Amino acid sequence: MTTAAKRLLHQYWLDELGLQDTFPTEGISVVQHGTMEGYSGVIFFKRRNALIISAPEELVPYLSSACSGLSVAEVFLPIKCEALLAAQCERVIGPAWLGEISEQQFSPPHTQSTRELSDADYQTLQAMLDDCTGDEVSHSTIGVNEPHTFGVFIGNDIVAAANFSIRSNILAHVGVLTSPHHRGKGYAKMAISAVVAKALKLELGIQYQTLASNQSSVRGAKSIVFECFAETIAVRIRS
Repeated sequence: MTTAAKRLLHQYWLDELGLQDTFPTEGISVVQHGTMEGYSGVIFFKRRNALIISAPEELVPYLSSACSGLSVAEVFLPIKCEALLAAQCERVIGPAWLGEISEQQFSPPHTQSTRELSDADYQTLQAMLDDCTGDEVSHSTIGVNEPHTFGVFIGNDIVAAANFSIRSNILAHVGVLTSPHHRGKGYAKMAISAVVAKALKLELGIQYQTLASNQSSVRGAKSIVFECFAETIAVRIRS
């Protein structure tokens, strides 16, 4: 069953990839960027048995020819994606795991230690961010003064935080970060659950994204009944 939250997520990606009404069900399709037009890179978007390669217009003929006769499994590898764009490749990101969730399956936990942050909490949040690496912070999307941010508290300290940014007015893109001193204790799950509850209340689609190699993050998402929607590899190209 495709629920309202899932339909919005699907529509977001159909628009981004420049597809019409549905995702291909098998094989490799090379398309020109849709609403992500202007993105300096190529997105390899794997959903079930199909791979959609979304690229700038000038790269579509080349990629269509280069991938002709190849299988999804042969192409959807970081080393292969990099090789296809070797002369222009600047950075390869992924594979990333994209999760979707149904409002009918979601049951928010009840905890008094988790709440939406206010301006008065941002110094405490900054203290948690300072304990994390720069890469961890940038990948999480967590920052001070960001809206829709929830924190999990132990005493006066924030031990985990989650938020979402709104994309194309229909999609909540969820980020989460846990203090390195408090990982593996379920605090990220508590923070994500609070964020999901708010996004559903706002009638948004929801996307949870993490690196597929980060199995603890994937397990945490699945424990909140996120299911795999797709996997992506992004190749940024030199401008």
